[in-house]
Amino acid sequence: MPIGKSKISDMDFGSFENSIDKNIETDKASDKFDQQLQAYKDAGNSLTSAKSGLETATTSLQEAKDNLNKATDKADAVTKAIDSFIAKVRDIKFKAKVDDADIEKLTDDRKKLIEDESKLLEDHRKANKEILTRHFYDMSNMMSRNEGVEDGKNYTLNKKVWRV
Repeated sequence: MPIGKSKISDMDFGSFENSIDKNIETDKASDKFDQQLQAYKDAGNSLTSAKSGLETATTSLQEAKDNLNKATDKADAVTKAIDSFIAKVRDIKFKAKVDDADIEKLTDDRKKLIEDESKLLEDHRKANKEILTRHFYDMSNMMSRNEGVEDGKNYTLNKKVWRV
């Protein structure tokens, strides 16, 4: 057999290499796209979950608002009832009749009380005056006899104070 040209030489390795590079780039782009697609799906799931949480929170807030409105209405009703009751109590009038004899007796009792207190105070003043007068004479007698008087820290003799 004659030796001829090899069929391998007819192959274009450059084009084959370019084709492989393109396949690798395509695989990388496909992987990147898959990652982005997964990230978008995860973000969509997170948004759906957040939307559900917001809807639940909105429902809870609406229920709380309704309950607060009910409580406010009840408090208003109670306040109005209390105001009405207070107005009724203020409108109540008491009528009392005091006999002139009772007023006169009360006046006499008050005068007697004042007189008794005055007498008691006068007796107390007289008793204090007697005690002070007796003390003054006792001190004068002691001084005239040159007897000293001790007051705890000082000793007095002939009007001269000695420290003890």
